[in-house]
Amino acid sequence: MVGDRREYFTADGVAAMKWGLTRAAAANAIEYHLRGNSGSPCCSGTMEKGYFLSPYHSDGACSTYRGENPAGYASTPEPPPEWNHYRLPAIPETRTGRRDGTITVEDVYGKPTGETFDAWADDPGSGGFPFHGLYRKWYKQIEETFRPWADVGKIPDERNFWDAADRVRDAIRKLEVLNCQGESYYLACSSLGLIGTYSPGESAGPPGRMWAPQINGPIDLFVIPLQGTFLNLAVFAEMLAAQLEGLGNMWQNARQGVMEIGWYATQRLSGRPGATDLKDLIHGAGYLLASIGFLKVPTPVGIGVTAAGIALTGAEDLIGAIQQKDADVAPFGVTITSGSTEHVLGQVRTALYGRQENCLQDALEGDEGVCISMLQVAQRHFESGTTVYNAEQKSYSTVFTLKPGNIRGDTAPATASDVDIKVEFDRLRKAGSIFADELSRDLHDIAGSLREILPTSSALERPEIGGGMGIGIGWTGPWDLWNANRILLAEALEKTAGQVAGVGDYLISASNFLERQDAAAKEALEQAGAELDGQFG
Repeated sequence: MVGDRREYFTADGVAAMKWGLTRAAAANAIEYHLRGNSGSPCCSGTMEKGYFLSPYHSDGACSTYRGENPAGYASTPEPPPEWNHYRLPAIPETRTGRRDGTITVEDVYGKPTGETFDAWADDPGSGGFPFHGLYRKWYKQIEETFRPWADVGKIPDERNFWDAADRVRDAIRKLEVLNCQGESYYLACSSLGLIGTYSPGESAGPPGRMWAPQINGPIDLFVIPLQGTFLNLAVFAEMLAAQLEGLGNMWQNARQGVMEIGWYATQRLSGRPGATDLKDLIHGAGYLLASIGFLKVPTPVGIGVTAAGIALTGAEDLIGAIQQKDADVAPFGVTITSGSTEHVLGQVRTALYGRQENCLQDALEGDEGVCISMLQVAQRHFESGTTVYNAEQKSYSTVFTLKPGNIRGDTAPATASDVDIKVEFDRLRKAGSIFADELSRDLHDIAGSLREILPTSSALERPEIGGGMGIGIGWTGPWDLWNANRILLAEALEKTAGQVAGVGDYLISASNFLERQDAAAKEALEQAGAELDGQFG
């Protein structure tokens, strides 16, 4: 029976869905036309075998006429046209089947009149034989109704969004547990003597922190809060990935929704009664933030953040602001009920494009609008805020970038000069080398990976639905804002990589000066310091 099989959203699947709907529409139109002209229409047959019918008299009336006017007698009058019968061809079960539209006409005695019509001809309009062009009429209307969705290759593919989301998460994962010598950032910095406790006069060996006026500022104002910056950026990246994941879910459900609308309409036209509420079909960007919450911080990193007194102010503010924007998207509430072909296909058009609340187009606009709103909030938060260091409490309020100001200022100026230096020179040079080379390179690699993810809007481009409007919002949905946030993140990582390299070079120069105390080392330190000031100025 027509419509028993649910098709997938592929080029062949969409074509099969439309063809099944065309067959059901034509059969329903025949039934409704005959029923409207006669309570008991003269009709037999099916769309699979064809129809033998008359639109002009009721069932049994022709038998009565033949009984009253037997054939073969000279006195028998010429039967009038309203007693004619029409043989309509079968509608092929598949869209590739032979479409013979010939309608033959027989008089009431079964004799061909020689007159023919064509069910696949152009609709003659009002006043013509009602079944001439009937099949083509509904075929064309259904083709036009689903035209924007039928070009499957131009509909955004959810797999592109999911793949891009995975790539964002893979790229940013290094920020969650950033390996230095095979350890998390906090543990590596601790073993390198950059993070930890220090008491004047005690050994500076691990896990103690190295100490000197030349390095206190870079350590307190950059090295320690840097792990908070990493996690803020990781949360921001997860927000970008979650947007992509939600948009992928939205397009997957939209594709399914199109097929379900066609399938349920076929059911209704095929005589299966009922009212189908499609409210559960569309879920997308409006539900994105449920997958974010607060980023789950890996244990080694969490220990470091807690031990260093770091608050992820930027990430917490961002998530809070976005969650305030996160209103539930209204359910998709269009129903498809039984009725005439015009009635059912009218509901299909309404379900796809109707401008009343909660059609598919409205749902997509709503989901993409929520996504755009979230991205706007994210962009504003990313570009505002400053990391704050409380020297007395040794605590940090971190955001997405580090702007420490006087990076070389001694953060412990009250410490007596004779106990103000505790440095292991080789260990400090090793720390500087890891920062200048390995850590900086990793950050550049992460930024480079992000720049390669959805670099153009092609994955979000969609067909026109008419009137210069695309499916959803515009021609590329939220891509402009998503891309702007992606670039912000990549640029922040690249800037941070430059800062990391500058701090690393400076720590190497500081170690050389503190060890050698000669003019050449002093000049090199001053040059490295000037370059560092330039990066943070």
